[in-house]
Amino acid sequence: MSAGEEQAALVRTQTAALTRTGTKSLAARGRADLRAREEAEEWFKKGLEYHLQQRYDDAFRCYKHGIQVSPNHSGLQLYIGLMYHEGQGVPQDHEQAAVWYRKAAEQGDARGQMFLGYAYDHGEGIPQDYAQAAVWVHKAAKQGYADAQCRLGAIYSSGHGVQQDYEQAAVWYRKAAEQGHAGAQNNLGESCYYGQGVPQDYAQAAVWYRKAAEQGDADAQFSLGFLHHHGWGVSQDFVEATVWWRLAADQGDRGAQYNLGVMYRNGKGVPQDYAQAAVWYRKAAEQGHAWAQNSVGCAYNKGQGVPQDFAQAVIWFRKAAEHGECNAQFNLGESYYYGRGVPQDDEQAEIWYCKAAEQGDADAQLILARMREEGRNECLRQSPTAHGQPARSRPNTFLSERQ
Repeated sequence: MSAGEEQAALVRTQTAALTRTGTKSLAARGRADLRAREEAEEWFKKGLEYHLQQRYDDAFRCYKHGIQVSPNHSGLQLYIGLMYHEGQGVPQDHEQAAVWYRKAAEQGDARGQMFLGYAYDHGEGIPQDYAQAAVWVHKAAKQGYADAQCRLGAIYSSGHGVQQDYEQAAVWYRKAAEQGHAGAQNNLGESCYYGQGVPQDYAQAAVWYRKAAEQGDADAQFSLGFLHHHGWGVSQDFVEATVWWRLAADQGDRGAQYNLGVMYRNGKGVPQDYAQAAVWYRKAAEQGHAWAQNSVGCAYNKGQGVPQDFAQAVIWFRKAAEHGECNAQFNLGESYYYGRGVPQDDEQAEIWYCKAAEQGDADAQLILARMREEGRNECLRQSPTAHGQPARSRPNTFLSERQ
């Protein structure tokens, strides 16, 4: 063998040795990475247990141990972000939350993408950017993540960060709804109800509302009750309407609370019961529902279901009137003119009559016209509501949209 051949053989031998060594090294690193991943997963599982027990300090400590062992564990990245966002086990820090959400999102974690989109949408920890919010939510939605699909539907519906497109909104609502997402089922019901992105179809609206309502979605329960009350897409059934409104009302839905009060006042679907009507009106009124505030005032004014108390009536009329509720403005004007619950005050009476008249209230307009023609005091004495006629409420009025 020549010197050249000996040299070539030596090179081949060295290369083969290096290849074997490299392969062994890669295999060792692979085994080490697998062990690290397994250890990180154990820390993650332990952290989740503590998280469920609300032992947030222990949970965060586990997540941090895990991320030190395996820095690219997307589940750990996500939950560290969540804990920074909520201030659980660590001081609240939205900037840090966004940092960790991005780490998870860039590895393709759908939840990380969704939460990073949320951060952009609300400007939490990063500058508000609706377009970037839509980008990241879309990435999560394409992976089949139902929460993101529902959110993307809402983005298309609102036109935040994308061109408004009701058809696309309905497409994404349907994808999530078919996975059983209650919020998306309700939203798809809304699309069918209003004919946004799909043909208007009350029957289909009822189908999707029911699916969501049966999962406890209060908005859907409210809407399903409304359809049953009117007989739109379903049979008219006051009892059924009351059932769904009660379920929503028990969850604090103020529109349902108001409607349930109306049902008790009118004896529809339930026995007439002014005391129960007052109870439900007040629940809605305390949440700022203007129609309910006026109705509470009427209950006190008439002594229906509560002891008659003109001063309390005025308190509630004023709350509703200041929210622009036309009947309450008229009722407050009446209270001032007749001195019921407040000192008699013609000027204040005129102010509130005017506010009601500006909204098209016929009685208020008639009173003000007579004031101009005949002088205020004379015209008020000739008012169609003179001699202390009870205050006006909204008979048989139900909400299609919440205030």
